[in-house]
Amino acid sequence: MSIVEPPLVAEIVKFDFEKLAARFEWPGHAHPFYQFDVVRGGDVSVELEGGQRLTAKTGDGLFFPPLTGHGYHSRRGFLNCTIKAEIFPFHCRLLPDAFQKIRLPPVLLKLVEHVGQNSKSGMFARQQVLALANLCFAQALTKNSKPGPHPDCPDAFHRELLRLCLAIQSGPQTGWTVSRMASECHLSTDYFTRCFRRVMGCSPKYFLLKYKFKSIAAKLILEPDYPIKVLAEEFGYATVHSFTKAFKHVIGTTPANYRRMPSRL
Repeated sequence: MSIVEPPLVAEIVKFDFEKLAARFEWPGHAHPFYQFDVVRGGDVSVELEGGQRLTAKTGDGLFFPPLTGHGYHSRRGFLNCTIKAEIFPFHCRLLPDAFQKIRLPPVLLKLVEHVGQNSKSGMFARQQVLALANLCFAQALTKNSKPGPHPDCPDAFHRELLRLCLAIQSGPQTGWTVSRMASECHLSTDYFTRCFRRVMGCSPKYFLLKYKFKSIAAKLILEPDYPIKVLAEEFGYATVHSFTKAFKHVIGTTPANYRRMPSRL
């Protein structure tokens, strides 16, 4: 029997439907959530990490993976809809790892207006926002070149893998290893690794490392006063030096430098 996978969006963190004033400026910032913005009217200059700049116009969708630094500048102001959300980890493999600008279909733009105007009232407002979020983030799927589920992997493995990803999401610091992941799925380490790579498009070791440090980076943003030494110990590192070296290898900068990065939810 085939399994029914959950929708893309696990939880709405923030939904804004707003008109931003002329000479609007939102300085560079990052946050630990997936973000999808819809430019409903006007145009805005988007500045990305590394100094890259582009212009987004009415009808453009802007997809930001977690921890992607970005800022906005607009001389005349613009109409915007912002969705920040948690994505089910089983589906994160399907979404791009980098910023994407996507031209949205007219029917989706009409739906954005309808949901936005009714987002603070009505019996089904929350359900409508959640449905809209799934439709918006689904637009980014077409921009992703990573592999999807492999037909040779049985449905039983997909069920176990989904449960496993949810467990890792809720406790990434609780001593996860590849052998433990395989044991949770009742498989040998070698067979589990082959199936995992087919479904997720990467090795389980790389998945754990990447997810662990994304969680650490999110904690650095959300709790700026949290001691780095304590954080290193919580995630199993004997010294701050080894923790800093591993963090820099994955994220690209040290924990101390990353903490100085502006954040805005």
